Amino acid sequence: MNRKELLAARRAELDAAKAIADKAKAEARDLTDEELALVESHTAKANDLQSQIEELDAKEARRKAAIRALDEAAGWELQIPPPAQAHAARAPKVVGGEASGRFSCFGEWLYKVKNAGMNAANTDSRLIQLDARDQEAYDSISRTMPMAAASGLGTAIDSDGGFLIPPEFRDLLVKQVFEVGEVLSRVTKASLVGNTLKVPYVNETSRATGSRYGGVQGYWVDEGTAPTASKPTFGRLELSLKKAACVGYITEEMMQDYSASSSLMMNAFRDELIWIVENAIINGTGAGQPMGILNANCTVSIPKESNQTAATIWGENIVKMWARLPSRSRQNAVWFVNQDVEPQLWKLGLLTQGDSSTSDVIPLYFPAGTLLNTGRFGNLMGRPVIPVEYCATLGTVGDIILADPTQYLLVDKAGGPQVASSIHVRFLQDEQAFRVTYRVDGEPMWSAPITPANGSHSLSPFLTLATRA
Repeated sequence: MNRKELLAARRAELDAAKAIADKAKAEARDLTDEELALVESHTAKANDLQSQIEELDAKEARRKAAIRALDEAAGWELQIPPPAQAHAARAPKVVGGEASGRFSCFGEWLYKVKNAGMNAANTDSRLIQLDARDQEAYDSISRTMPMAAASGLGTAIDSDGGFLIPPEFRDLLVKQVFEVGEVLSRVTKASLVGNTLKVPYVNETSRATGSRYGGVQGYWVDEGTAPTASKPTFGRLELSLKKAACVGYITEEMMQDYSASSSLMMNAFRDELIWIVENAIINGTGAGQPMGILNANCTVSIPKESNQTAATIWGENIVKMWARLPSRSRQNAVWFVNQDVEPQLWKLGLLTQGDSSTSDVIPLYFPAGTLLNTGRFGNLMGRPVIPVEYCATLGTVGDIILADPTQYLLVDKAGGPQVASSIHVRFLQDEQAFRVTYRVDGEPMWSAPITPANGSHSLSPFLTLATRA
């Protein structure tokens, strides 16, 4: 058996031993003599397989050392550069190597994944990592030998599986996604070990007396008089991870250049993940993807003015949207707009009350880079105006959104993105295909708009402007 087959066989022995131990543990009893014998038998076989693996590893190490010695000797006698320098033009530079346990850059990791996908025998040892389930199996039967397993499903070809991105690159990729994304950088985020998150929330849709916190009511009472009992009511927000995926192609020539492919693919994966997830936060249907702001039950649409012309935004629209935003959300609120909207914002203003000779226009919008606003974004009602691609064009619902992003909950899978590769998709073009999958879900944390204690209009942290056609 080769190394991969030995690993699989050892894993099977450990799983069998653990299943026996788990059964006895679940039944709150000790192992029977027969069970103990089976556990010891499986353990002995696993130990034997481990010895074979170590013997193979030692033989491979000796082989590599011998080849290295021969290459160095040949290079010295023939007065030529050592192999690493002689082949630098056609072979990628390896910084650290397998012995270091780390990859020099994201591009080198992609290159090694590609090699593993073409031939399992070429699998770099750095693509192998400790498997917690194997370790748990050993611990349960008091064994403590080192464990190693593929960091994916054992292959990197097509749908058969993939390799988990190493933590140093995975964390960087996710960090860049959440730092660079103008929407993602502002939402509330959490990571899941499992696949589902159930979050209880206070089912409050009105601030009227008797409805606060879904049913809590306070009283003024006389001494010795007990108040009427009341209690809050709760709902449950349930998020189940959905899979986002993006595919990138890279030529064999670029694969040979770690630095170039590293920067290109890291940026490409980052930007595509940002686009997919942020677009879902705004436009998602909730079916196989996150629930977007525009489709959420809690989002309030502000009607256009009675005499308003098509494809316009008026100062009255802005003031009415602002008036429907809860006061506690105003410090976190932002305006997401389509860039088609920006020329309209320059015209925004409100007339002060008075006769025509004394009326003044109150400006509502202050563009970025001006004397009154030196920030990166324009300023509308004191909050930043952020142009994003996901907003609809001017005149349609979603062209301008007033939102408190902290009231949107996004969850992702702990462990981050996973990459699989294939040489088959673009074989004739001599290109390698890399697919990144990222499991996320999200939706607003409000189930519905809320009615204030005194007032006729409901409030929401997510507001849009109705179509102006």
